[in-house]
Amino acid sequence: PQIYQKLFQDFTYARFKLSLAMLNTLELWYGDQLAVQYLRQIDFDQTGANYEDTENLINECFKIGSIKASVLLVELKDGRIRCSLRSRSDVNVGEIAAKFGGGGHKMASGTFLEPPLEKAKEQIIREFSLLDAES
Repeated sequence: PQIYQKLFQDFTYARFKLSLAMLNTLELWYGDQLAVQYLRQIDFDQTGANYEDTENLINECFKIGSIKASVLLVELKDGRIRCSLRSRSDVNVGEIAAKFGGGGHKMASGTFLEPPLEKAKEQIIREFSLLDAES
């Protein structure tokens, strides 16, 4: 119980506000199998959170039973978009990250995408079109 609490229920107020900002961007794609969320630089400015506060936030959407894979896009100060990918199915997010020069493994991967955020989001959603074929 103490380990779970420390890992998942010990947010700072800034991190909690950041998680709310992220959840407010949640979009579901491909028959509610893909969750896409993002954070803009202004979200960090408004909440007082930092980049480390995004750790494990990508997993929040897996509370929705239909989700097979998730994406969290984070706009960095230099303009690049950090893209984190997670899977809890046969969707290989490592292959998707590799297409953009990133790395990781089947269940957890990441890469960097060029701005703007909307374009990066469209690019990564397109790569998950295989989910739609499985529906």
